[in-house]
Amino acid sequence: MSVGVVAITYHVGGVEVSDFLIPAFYRSSTRATVGYSHTGGLTEPLQIANGGYISFIDPADGHVWQRFVRDGQVSDRDWGVQDLGRDMLRQRSDQLAAEFRAESA
Repeated sequence: MSVGVVAITYHVGGVEVSDFLIPAFYRSSTRATVGYSHTGGLTEPLQIANGGYISFIDPADGHVWQRFVRDGQVSDRDWGVQDLGRDMLRQRSDQLAAEFRAESA
């Protein structure tokens, strides 16, 4: 699974970087925790920030799925089985997200 939380950023040495998830994000319950992302911008497990997305592979059929949240609206996209070739899943996930955003613009 790869997750995008690009909607939440912070600065390191004057460079804007994307927030990242901590292990509590993957819990299925809201047990007491400090947060779900580095910045604390996510307030519950498996939450997708507005403007962000999550990518995952369905183990039943190998399809790559992405869920996007934009202006509070959730959109799911089944990209089917992906032949990654020499690509890494993170790279392909970013490419698919860029395609979806271009289509939705």
